Amino acid sequence: MSIINRFTNILQNSVEALAPQASSIEEFTFHWKRITNYYIESADEKEPVSRTNIPAHLQQMLDILIAEELELIEEFGSAENQTGPCLEHLLHQNILETLTTFGRGDTPPGMKQQVLHFATTLLGKIKQPLLPHVNVHKPVIKLVAICGEVMAAPTEKEEVHFLCVVCSKIKLDPYQVNFFVQTPTLPNIKRKSPNAIEQIAEELDDISTKESKRDEFLLAEGLLNLTKSPDQKIAVKACEGLMLLVGLPEAKASKTLVECTQLANFICCKLSKLISELPLTLDPADVESTEAKWGLDSYSAKEDKQAFTGKRQLRSFLSFLDFIDTLIEESHRVIGSTLAKAIKMHVFDKVLKDLLLATNENTALSITAVLTKTVQDCKSQFIIQQITQFMLGEGANAPEKKNDENGNNVRQTLITRCDHISDELAITTLRLFEDEKLSDHIFFTLWLFGDPKIKIARNNRNGPIPDDVCERLMVATVEDLDGCDDISLDRHHSDQFLIYAALADGESKIPICKPNGKVPQHILSAIYVINTFLPDTCKLQGNILTVKGVGHTRE
Repeated sequence: MSIINRFTNILQNSVEALAPQASSIEEFTFHWKRITNYYIESADEKEPVSRTNIPAHLQQMLDILIAEELELIEEFGSAENQTGPCLEHLLHQNILETLTTFGRGDTPPGMKQQVLHFATTLLGKIKQPLLPHVNVHKPVIKLVAICGEVMAAPTEKEEVHFLCVVCSKIKLDPYQVNFFVQTPTLPNIKRKSPNAIEQIAEELDDISTKESKRDEFLLAEGLLNLTKSPDQKIAVKACEGLMLLVGLPEAKASKTLVECTQLANFICCKLSKLISELPLTLDPADVESTEAKWGLDSYSAKEDKQAFTGKRQLRSFLSFLDFIDTLIEESHRVIGSTLAKAIKMHVFDKVLKDLLLATNENTALSITAVLTKTVQDCKSQFIIQQITQFMLGEGANAPEKKNDENGNNVRQTLITRCDHISDELAITTLRLFEDEKLSDHIFFTLWLFGDPKIKIARNNRNGPIPDDVCERLMVATVEDLDGCDDISLDRHHSDQFLIYAALADGESKIPICKPNGKVPQHILSAIYVINTFLPDTCKLQGNILTVKGVGHTRE
């Protein structure tokens, strides 16, 4: 039967070749009719699409559409707001919707692949914006829904290219992303008689108390599923699609992306897995010298003259870290902040922390070196901020008691290790602090906690002097400390700091930097003013200023 069909097709093609030249719209409709006739006439549903003329007819339709647009550009100088008869026919006859139905059913076998290729080429080659058309974005949404459904599917290549083309089109006109963020509708309540008001109220209450249905972002979900593909090329291409989505300015899409998809889960699980696979015997020098960028970066230990045990795992970690850093740096603020917080909560606090605080010296050395490398390589301020909070604690600007049980044990451990009996661990830890981006908050935390001469009054027995007062003053104090070699205080804010100490309950001891061996004049002026109103409050002995707080109570 198939031989007869092939002979018939050959004969018909020969007749067509001898026929008069048809117009483009006639050719376009002819090829479309040949495709639809196949579904009417064919009785063999198992015959693969590759053994039919469907792929050739689809390609002819694409060629006609592309040629038509080129003619419009030559005639009008641009295809914008110009639609040829073939494209009009495709839009008005809902051809893409029909093809989508064929593709979703994968009938004949392999049709899904052909439809994805058709849609990808149509959106990618036609310069006129097509997604705003209802007869385009509706079938496109349906095609998006079938991408990434099956792991390692034979259509993965077409799926990821289709999704990335859709993302690139959305990138050009970000508002179009709203077509792909869908809110599931609540179940309808049938109209009831007035005496059934109580029953309606109960049904409404049931709906409100149930877990609310979240928005769906199938475009992102499809890409996330494809990032798990065993084919590295597919996974990298899917990550490129995600990179296009995260930078969109649409707030609703950004919120949906982080709250209603598996993006944060994918990043945290992957990063945790890569950290857990790192050998705990890495040499800090090897870690520092290893470079890796995200992408199709093949690595062969046989070709690497500087290979060491665990280099492949380290490169995998650094490569994915580079992807995360770039993703967050280029993303919408909502996405960047949320992802960075998720990484701290689920990766740093739950995985990295135990390894970093391990009593085993080799483990501590390796993980400290990896954390240092992370700090060196990251450019995203959101990630740097979360690493800082992981190392120094949430309230890292506030002073703390040396033996506070609720203090940050990561900070305490790292500072203690700076004077470790192992020179290698001490140097590696010092390098971590050296490479950490020194924000005001880092500087003050290390100074207040690490300088043994500092004592800040915090008893507050006579009234509520909240820690946030001290925190605000100290943050302001270091705003203008710009690379000062000595630990000195800015003029205006240091005066506020001294006033705080004078009003606090208890005695404070503050080291004073003496440039050229002299106490700065503004410090002397502040001491004079304070002692004028509160006699004998401030006493300067050598480099230590003792301030006896009066325990002022704020109303």
